[in-house]
Amino acid sequence: MGNGIRRFDPERDREAGYRLWKEIGWLEDEQEKVMDVFLQCGDAWVHEINGEAEFLVVTSPGELRYQQEDLPFSGVMAVTTSRIARKQGIAQRFTAQAIAEAAGKGALISGLGIFEQGFYNLLGFGNGVYEHLVFFD
Repeated sequence: MGNGIRRFDPERDREAGYRLWKEIGWLEDEQEKVMDVFLQCGDAWVHEINGEAEFLVVTSPGELRYQQEDLPFSGVMAVTTSRIARKQGIAQRFTAQAIAEAAGKGALISGLGIFEQGFYNLLGFGNGVYEHLVFFD
């Protein structure tokens, strides 16, 4: 992918990933195996500072049904930045690269679960409605 970001390497980056998610309150010790499974289900990328992963972005492929057509989709599943990596433009730059990587693999649509309204608007996302109807067949 370039520009300082590389694929998540479970052997090398596992502990840093746990630290990042614990730092932001997404993970407790007994949930580490769940994070391992989650990271295997998509494309995970890290950015290093001083030899340690300090940013992690995860996208996951899927399909989105539009009328009678299934469109290739990429969901931005997690964007996490350590305290020392914040305010450097890393999240915006590398999330955009992860989206571009998914588009290069054929994704026509990108979506995300939004936590910080406004920030992701810089990447072309907008806020949706707060009431959703979801049907499973």
